[in-house]
Amino acid sequence: MTTSKRSTEFAWLALAGIPGCLWCGLRHICKDGHLYHEEMPGWWLYADFVWVAFFIAAGVAVWRSGVRRRFIPVGLLLFLVVSRLLLAGGGGGLFFVELPALVYLAIVAVLTISRVRRQVPAGIASQNETVAKGIVSAL
Repeated sequence: MTTSKRSTEFAWLALAGIPGCLWCGLRHICKDGHLYHEEMPGWWLYADFVWVAFFIAAGVAVWRSGVRRRFIPVGLLLFLVVSRLLLAGGGGGLFFVELPALVYLAIVAVLTISRVRRQVPAGIASQNETVAKGIVSAL
């Protein structure tokens, strides 16, 4: 697997996990902690497992990729998982630290996708354009 493919995997996995992490921080963290109250639906915990899995997979992908300063995204992804699950979101106090980390990850992910797309070899790009034109003309 190429480093550009791993970079793209990191970007898409991080972008897929960010909404879940935001939702978690806004919906079920209170001053008592993460998922503290019993009346919360059980599926909320499973929803957390999904974004955590996305972030762990994104961390592995970025570590093995060619992303510049990759230790920063890996550290932020790890921080987000640890702060939410082990530190219980600091009773909501860590959300103001987590939010800039999520914004930074989103920016890095979008820039990574655009960088990888610009690096596509000309032969493959023209071949993709030919295939796309064929599909459009068939419609």
